[in-house]
Amino acid sequence: MRRTEPDWTRTLGTDRPVLDLGMTGPYLALTFLDRHLSLVDPGSGRERWNSSGYRSALPVADRVLLTTGDGRIGLFDPVAGRVGWWQRSGARPVAVTTAGPHLQVVFGDASAAVYDRATGRRLSAVTGIPAHSPGPDGATAGRAPVTVVSGDLLLVLGDHSIVALGLPGLEQRWWTSAAREPLSARPCGTRLCVTSTDGLTVLDRETGAPLWASRQWTELNGDLATSPIGRITRVDPDSGTVLAEEHPGALTGDFRLRLTPDRTAVFDRVTGELRAVVPGALQWCTATGPNLACHSDTGAITIWRIPPRRR
Repeated sequence: MRRTEPDWTRTLGTDRPVLDLGMTGPYLALTFLDRHLSLVDPGSGRERWNSSGYRSALPVADRVLLTTGDGRIGLFDPVAGRVGWWQRSGARPVAVTTAGPHLQVVFGDASAAVYDRATGRRLSAVTGIPAHSPGPDGATAGRAPVTVVSGDLLLVLGDHSIVALGLPGLEQRWWTSAAREPLSARPCGTRLCVTSTDGLTVLDRETGAPLWASRQWTELNGDLATSPIGRITRVDPDSGTVLAEEHPGALTGDFRLRLTPDRTAVFDRVTGELRAVVPGALQWCTATGPNLACHSDTGAITIWRIPPRRR
């Protein structure tokens, strides 16, 4: 009989919310809501590095962009354990991405700059990114923008709008206010799926034009949509039409989660195969590859490494 226990489990000694889970070089990278970063060995679950002592740390490919209290940014190599370069920065970075030999950094003052990844030399800069557009009452909010990379686009999600910048030069491609108060975005096939306070909005990736929207759903992963009340439904990703009702649960990364009062079953999102059963009714989860990080009902954060698919 196939085992359903995780390969390893690690509970972190913190109750800070995890904002994102990804890979930085060979390490599992946990970014917390306060921009603290922890790098974990994915084979053992042991922490290898954390960003204590820095104002913020943003993972980017196999490097980490560090910010110091005196206004400098530096590109850190976690495998070598050293910073390749330092540069002065007027504002705090809120997002970073890399394309070829370039590093693109978005700052909290609605500016962005392109740096040489190897030397840190600033190659170009743009200002006035329209991320903080006026709201319905004419006021301009100050929430830090959220950024997402989709192919050759860098999406900047502001208070009431989304702007798409081309990579690597950061020229503006399009702007839309189709999704009110966008919270997150992700590529979904040839489209962009935006979660906002209005539910789910699906945009044309090339133009930003809205294709369809629904308050019923909060996320689309392939042809599976999740609802705010915790149901997974199969839909037509081109129109949003419901194709088949599924079951209670949630989607994250490559997994479907089905909750019971005392345990959570982890299924493969594509095949439906049971991959693991973990104790407790898990609250908020995020995943990358075989790694699943969740907040438990006690507030602790636990990481599980889920066994691979059956051959």
